[in-house]
Amino acid sequence: MTKPVDEKLMSQVGEMVEEILDQLELDLPSNNGLTSSTKATRQLAASYQATRCVQGRKVSTLNENELKSVYALLAYVSHNENTRQETVQAIVEANFGVNHISRLQQKDYEEVIRFLVDLRIDEMRN
Repeated sequence: MTKPVDEKLMSQVGEMVEEILDQLELDLPSNNGLTSSTKATRQLAASYQATRCVQGRKVSTLNENELKSVYALLAYVSHNENTRQETVQAIVEANFGVNHISRLQQKDYEEVIRFLVDLRIDEMRN
């Protein structure tokens, strides 16, 4: 289900983008071939989805209890696989595209747990 588009918000975003583009035009050197008619030929189109991206989304990382669970499961998997915990942690970080386990997103928590439960390092080596 989609939300109705807030026309006031859309016009405000459009105005802000126009201001930014105007400022960029002023900052350009005059010898690059652009003239004042560039603004007249420029078209601005912003979808509702694009304006949502401009506003930004709240990205929440794992809370303390979830992080404890992930660390406990890391230790369990490393013990069962006879591998160092740092190795298992590095595999999880690489698979989920984070530079540290504490940076995992909360929306990925269940998937991380499933990944760790199904992880078989000896199969990865072969």
